[in-house]
Amino acid sequence: MSERNGAVRAMIRQLQDAFNQTLDALYDLPEGYLQQPCGHSCARGGSARDLLVHNVFHEKQHTGQVWNIRDELRLLQGWGNATSCACCRAGATRDWIRSLSTTTSRVRS
Repeated sequence: MSERNGAVRAMIRQLQDAFNQTLDALYDLPEGYLQQPCGHSCARGGSARDLLVHNVFHEKQHTGQVWNIRDELRLLQGWGNATSCACCRAGATRDWIRSLSTTTSRVRS
């Protein structure tokens, strides 16, 4: 592994650790807290849950931007320089994305 790849890998692991710490804190939030009004502008006058949902969609938007750039650079699976994995061929990724959208819709209502 090159020095650059090692640095990138270390940064990704740091991000994963920080993300997992955040998720651990969110898991422990009581339901009543999530229903409290939130003054943050991204909650759009709603609750703490509305702010969390907004942030989930915001992160999905950034992920889409990364996918778009990878597609433009022809770095996505299926461009010939990467093979499609078995779960993608079986539709598991598509099914997982669909389950996320229905879960998130239920959270918003």
